[in-house]
Amino acid sequence: MAQYAPQYNLFTIIDKIRTGIAVIFWIVFILSAAPPLIKMLDIKIDLEDIISTVNIIAISLFFVLEIIVEYILIPQADSKRRDDFIDNAFGSTFSPSPFLLGIMIQTKYRKVFIKQHVIFLRTAFLHTV
Repeated sequence: MAQYAPQYNLFTIIDKIRTGIAVIFWIVFILSAAPPLIKMLDIKIDLEDIISTVNIIAISLFFVLEIIVEYILIPQADSKRRDDFIDNAFGSTFSPSPFLLGIMIQTKYRKVFIKQHVIFLRTAFLHTV
């Protein structure tokens, strides 16, 4: 059994965003149905402009979130899932575990730090001579 699934974090984010999308959908539905109901019930409230503005903003937010989920987050999660599948099948390192990823990042920063430190020492030594 796998101890780490690299796509799990992205799918968790996707689920949260989709819950928000569902809430926004119902808000848009209610706001779309409100003006005709207000007119039908002869309620003398002048909220139609505010309702329309909030409705337009909610529709725009719904559209943007849907695009982000469908065209950015899901392809990333699927790519990580495929890499993890290949990794499990062939024993490669397409999807490193979080522990190994942390070691690789630390090693990368350590190399950069040492390289910068050596360059600094060389320039400092050349200027003193």
